[in-house]
Amino acid sequence: MITKGNSSPKYYFIGGVNGVGKTTVLEHIVNFNKNRKNKKEKYILLKGSCLLMKWLGIKDKDYKTLRTLNPKFKNRETGKMILQIMRSNHGKGITYLFDGHFIHYNNGKPVDVIGGWIKKFSILIFISASTKNILNRSLTDKNKERDLFPSYLKYRDKIKIISEYQKITLEKVKETSKKFSIPYIIIKNNSSIDHFVKTFIQMEKTLDKKIKWKTAKKQKSK
Repeated sequence: MITKGNSSPKYYFIGGVNGVGKTTVLEHIVNFNKNRKNKKEKYILLKGSCLLMKWLGIKDKDYKTLRTLNPKFKNRETGKMILQIMRSNHGKGITYLFDGHFIHYNNGKPVDVIGGWIKKFSILIFISASTKNILNRSLTDKNKERDLFPSYLKYRDKIKIISEYQKITLEKVKETSKKFSIPYIIIKNNSSIDHFVKTFIQMEKTLDKKIKWKTAKKQKSK
């Protein structure tokens, strides 16, 4: 049974580089929480890319077509989609986990995908991992057609790109946090999925404190 907490739903924007394991760990968090006794929140996962493809009428899992669209157009439509989602969901004691990106990499080039809509989120969560783990996931994941870098690059060059990708993504997280006064946290995904899930669940109190800080800061500035 969900305990009485915040009356309005909370929205967490969760990002990380391609291959960091975001979607996998978030799915496990939602499933783990369903079976947890006296859980404080109900988690609902919102997969950004999947929702955007549906919103734009693109065939499911057609990531190639999604990547070819103009970044400004995608950013604008993402904003419209997120606002629509937030207007439609008003459940009490629910936390929505939005699986997205702060930066996209396409053939070795970074693309900024964050717009003003990000200010609607309660908190930013950056998931990181070792560069080798990320690259190995990217190369072995058969469920997603990734286009991170040119295929002719050697392994060590791909490692360099992943390292730079994480660096500029973290810089974007900090920049976004400062610009929109949204607190952020970093969670490492270098251990087992069970360890990550437990770490996330244990951070509920920390997340609530950060969200209360954000709300108090906004009210003070009015």
